[in-house]
Amino acid sequence: MITRLLYDTLDNSILEYDRLASIGSASDRWIVRAKSQTAGVGRNENTWHSPRGGLWLSFDFHYPRAVPSFPLYVGYCLHNVLSRSFGLDKLSVKWPNDLYLEDKKLAGILCQHRQNPSRYLVSLGLNSNCEMDDVLLELNAANLSSYMKMPISNSCLASLVVQSIRNHSAMLATPEVYLDYCGKHLYGLGREAELESGGSMLRGRISGLSDEGFLLLRDNEGRIETITHGSLRII
Repeated sequence: MITRLLYDTLDNSILEYDRLASIGSASDRWIVRAKSQTAGVGRNENTWHSPRGGLWLSFDFHYPRAVPSFPLYVGYCLHNVLSRSFGLDKLSVKWPNDLYLEDKKLAGILCQHRQNPSRYLVSLGLNSNCEMDDVLLELNAANLSSYMKMPISNSCLASLVVQSIRNHSAMLATPEVYLDYCGKHLYGLGREAELESGGSMLRGRISGLSDEGFLLLRDNEGRIETITHGSLRII
């Protein structure tokens, strides 16, 4: 059974999902959405500013095996929905788990395993109708409604995104399809970047994605380094 829940305010949708899972059965499934979050969280436990107006969403997704490039699959689905719905030709996928509109962060993706490797908890944060407060301005964040000069329906957008992620799951068996798409829409492609990985700072030019969804970085001597994890910053 799938239950859709909308809260006025949550600490964050991930914690609420876990609270529901702790009292529900293994077959229960939830789509948890909040109008605002007081303790939003992103990758590496970073704070995610989640003011009223944004799309803050967590839901589960089942697939029979773990897929290393799964966050890019979610990025593909989200990029595809937004591009088709709003004609965003300057929307790009930032490795490993963000969407950028021009040079500003529009959305973040967090994918975690729950109970077993075949059950993902997918969490999305998207600045859809946010008022551009001091925090968002300091973060140089994008806001979809401001860009489109129109209000955005978070309920419709949430339904489209969840539906896309679940309906295109056969694509996970052939990841080259969505990885090719992400590679063509890769934020910073051909640009100089710095990447912090494992306590080391790397610098090079973004060259694309590997067959596994890892980042390819070309150094000044032309050597290609395959990056499996890290935090990326365009110079």
